[in-house]
Amino acid sequence: MSTRRLRGILASVVITALLASIALIAPASAVACEDAQIRIAAVARGYDVPDEGRYLDGIVTNDTTQTLVADHVDIGWAQNGRLVTQAWLCSEFLAPGEWTTFHIEWPHYIPAGWTPQPVGLAYADDGPGKLPLTVNEISDPTIDDCGNRVYDVNVTNPNPFPVSSIDAIGAEKDGDDAFVDALDDGCSVPDSIAANDSADFTMTGEAPTDTALVPDVRVLGLEQPTLTMTADTLAPAAGTPVTFTLTMTHSDGTPVTGCREIKLLYAKDADDLDCRGFELHLGRSNTTTAAVYTWKPTYFKAVYWGGDDLGWTESDVLFVQPSASTAVTPPSFPGRVHRRHVFVVRGRMGADPDSSGARITLVAEKHLGGRHWKRVASVNTAPNAAGQFSAKLKISATGTYRIRSYRSGVGYTKYRTLKVVK
Repeated sequence: MSTRRLRGILASVVITALLASIALIAPASAVACEDAQIRIAAVARGYDVPDEGRYLDGIVTNDTTQTLVADHVDIGWAQNGRLVTQAWLCSEFLAPGEWTTFHIEWPHYIPAGWTPQPVGLAYADDGPGKLPLTVNEISDPTIDDCGNRVYDVNVTNPNPFPVSSIDAIGAEKDGDDAFVDALDDGCSVPDSIAANDSADFTMTGEAPTDTALVPDVRVLGLEQPTLTMTADTLAPAAGTPVTFTLTMTHSDGTPVTGCREIKLLYAKDADDLDCRGFELHLGRSNTTTAAVYTWKPTYFKAVYWGGDDLGWTESDVLFVQPSASTAVTPPSFPGRVHRRHVFVVRGRMGADPDSSGARITLVAEKHLGGRHWKRVASVNTAPNAAGQFSAKLKISATGTYRIRSYRSGVGYTKYRTLKVVK
């Protein structure tokens, strides 16, 4: 399989689970809209790469007089007009005359000899789009171990601020300026480039050809804002909240406002800070806060993935190490009791100055089958100054139960299960 990225796929991060040692409640919102699509010019070409497979490369050009957001390409086939293949374009802004490329695997259901008939589809947009960087030099190609042509590219950021979310869009054309192949950066483009600084990366083309080729490269970026994150404490009592404050500013220090989604990432290892986290939102202010309850040593980092006008940025990493002397533990009780018999539940929920007298609620739920549980009992109690508590509980029906404790400002503990017999 080729090592080239498939241009046109926009990655998104999906939260699948929360760590048992962390809890957060934060609001979330989503907005969706659709506008009329505009057809723009597109060209596509299929080719085979020995020992890899068949691919389809193309170039899409804004041949209108307005700025557009290129959405995707519909690829029909001269031999069968009912079949349509799609290639996505990462919502690339295109000014009149500007172009972008795509690269996909040849559809397995389309015979190799069929003729592609692509059309680009875009939306009208008067946004500023990305900022062009200065392409200083494109080297003559060298041939890598796979027989692909590799160009060294040098660019400069001419802006008085750093840029990120950098796109390198490249094509090879013949002497008549006809499209031959889409170039790929192979993830070699830097994450960001400082103001008035230069950077090097590579672009690769793999379509077999004997034609003399002329490389053409566009490099675009967005202003990189500054994202700072502070915490009210990095050594909380276990099970008590840490309040993070996140602030985003432009490079000149002015606030960044508007609807911005920030991800607060967490992991037990600093090298694993990737996609597990919580979504936070900026609004009219450039600052937001999040209260996170921690039980274990945890690394945190805030990331803004970028938008239409500002690029990717991230905060420094903060390490939170809860105090081992104060703990929150799941309630303990016998694993098997008789129905209508009183048993004692014990546990611990913090040892901070507010522990003594704080109400704790024990919640018992009965297993109904599968993933279904029903609350059948709850009992209130209070801890001592060390956070320790005990309470008596009685369940009248046989079955499998789970019990956990809750305290305002701390949240729920983990469950422990109980078997009630006759």
